Amino acid sequence: MGSLSAFVDENGKMRRRVFSTGLDIRDHGSIQNGIAVIETNIIHIGTLMNDSACNIWKPVLDASWEGWSVLLDTDLYGPSFAVQVIVGGMIQRG
Repeated sequence: MGSLSAFVDENGKMRRRVFSTGLDIRDHGSIQNGIAVIETNIIHIGTLMNDSACNIWKPVLDASWEGWSVLLDTDLYGPSFAVQVIVGGMIQRG
């Protein structure tokens, strides 16, 4: 989160309203709680940018079930459920 802290500090100096929080994109509860914290502190989310990603740098025969599970949780399931939570809030607000 070092580069994120620098981004927040730089934008704060320009009197821009910036809020950051961390969440574990691989954990559904963390996604729900993190989005609730964001929406409580910055009103409502209108745009989602996801920068979470991982990759498996092994020969295909050496890849493990656990490695693929981390990849899918980070790159597929987490972002999909984050969108689900955010869009649910958008629909409720009309």
